Amino acid sequence: MVDIAEILQSQEVLTMLETFSKNLNISVWIAGPEVDIINKVSKVWGEKEAKKEMKRCGMLKAICIPGRIEMRKKALSEKRPVDVICDLGLHIFTVPIYYEGELIGFFEGDGGKAEELTSEYGQKVDKMASKWKFDPNVVKRCIGYENIRCKTMEEMYGMMSMVSSTIELYLKLIGERNLFVNKLNKINSNVQSTARNLQMLGINAAIEAARIGSNGNGVSVVAGQIKELGDFVFKQVGLIKDILQDFVGTNSK
Repeated sequence: MVDIAEILQSQEVLTMLETFSKNLNISVWIAGPEVDIINKVSKVWGEKEAKKEMKRCGMLKAICIPGRIEMRKKALSEKRPVDVICDLGLHIFTVPIYYEGELIGFFEGDGGKAEELTSEYGQKVDKMASKWKFDPNVVKRCIGYENIRCKTMEEMYGMMSMVSSTIELYLKLIGERNLFVNKLNKINSNVQSTARNLQMLGINAAIEAARIGSNGNGVSVVAGQIKELGDFVFKQVGLIKDILQDFVGTNSK
């Protein structure tokens, strides 16, 4: 069984989480048994630091700890993505991430994108209503503006759930690959041990044949064959090792 802590600390997982963070403007929080890599992926802000960071980066990345905790509880109890307005005024979302049925963390981010899209749409409706001298609220009700907003939010949740599933699948694949590589390495180690034993057997037989003298011709022949077998197996070990390294290198990409 591959240790989940090992997987979570691997460079592959860190790179993957950083990629998600950059591309989707989200922060990924992962915690597994005896591991917490949140500080390697995204900064955890206390309220004071959060306000500073909000000012510095335009209120995109900073999420306060109380907001995070409440959101996580709600997401877990409702078993779905959750978006809330936290006590710092940020519209943020969270999605739980599982690995083999075990909760290992969440990814969280700025839920303002869906609001931004529906707001732009709402402004267009307002302009159109004003042009034709209609009540904007009546127009919005007629075209189902709130339904459009809900649909936009649902699409965002769908995207978040998909990313969460992708992270879970990726972790599972890394775990399976590591387990397979560990087994191959064990086989390689056993073959190496066998090769060394065969070589020693051949050397010992050759020494025994020399000690016996002319009466040990038969032993000498057997010793030579055993040594050849040991040398052959040892060469195969090198080949197996090369194959393993190629396999690991290919699957790390």
